Amino acid sequence: MNKFLSQIVAVGCLLLAGLGATGVVRAQVLIKEPLDRIVAIAEDDVILQSELDRAVANILAQYRSNPQQLPPRNVLEQQVL
Repeated sequence: MNKFLSQIVAVGCLLLAGLGATGVVRAQVLIKEPLDRIVAIAEDDVILQSELDRAVANILAQYRSNPQQLPPRNVLEQQVL
């Protein structure tokens, strides 16, 4: 009976250790996701980096056949904002 009890305790410890390791892995995965950031505030509206990137990408797509008509990216971003 003593041996059986120690085996149950050992299995329980392994399960708990496994659950702890799973939590660590999940935390590492979450940290690797990029965060959006605020690039501007206009009146009561917040403009995120992802919104600015989408707007600039739309303009770049419109001028894909003639990109020399566009200013450098940093100037374009300021104009879009």
